Amino acid sequence: EDLKWKITHWFAVESLEHLRRGGRVSRASAFLGTMLNIKPVLAFNNEGKIIPVEKIRGRKKSLIAMVDKMEEDIDNPDGQIVYIG
Repeated sequence: EDLKWKITHWFAVESLEHLRRGGRVSRASAFLGTMLNIKPVLAFNNEGKIIPVEKIRGRKKSLIAMVDKMEEDIDNPDGQIVYIG
């Protein structure tokens, strides 16, 4: 029970189409984001809702941004378990 407040779940989506279908982004935003190769980095907040964190151009840059953020936020790197999927 105590661990659930310490877990951070970040992810980047490959396509904006599912976000558009789910009503999270407008049709125009999805179209422009796709044209500009935007890969939004998203996270879950403590209530379980998906929140936008950053808008990054390119898949590789979005993955690097998530690793950089993890390095900033991690308290004790040697004593942590990190899952990447």
